[in-house]
Amino acid sequence: NGNDDGKMKTFSETIQELNHKKRTISILAIDCNGCEWSVYPDLFNVRATGVTIDQFLVRLHGAPGQTVNDFFKHVYGKNYVTFHREPEVWE
Repeated sequence: NGNDDGKMKTFSETIQELNHKKRTISILAIDCNGCEWSVYPDLFNVRATGVTIDQFLVRLHGAPGQTVNDFFKHVYGKNYVTFHREPEVWE
């Protein structure tokens, strides 16, 4: 979903627009065909909105270089645990 100017909304903007402030999201599923690499810092930085996300379900698509390692360092740094990883060999 985009703003009137055609730009993608941030996760924080979406939380505010849906009035989900100070709520708990049990599972947040993300499959955005590559945009996950540019949006994940915003997804994990929702404390300002008061939102708690218990689990992320993220489908990761081809990433440049160090980005995958940075992503998982970020995940672990926010005290989340990876419980399943597998490559998609059919892509």
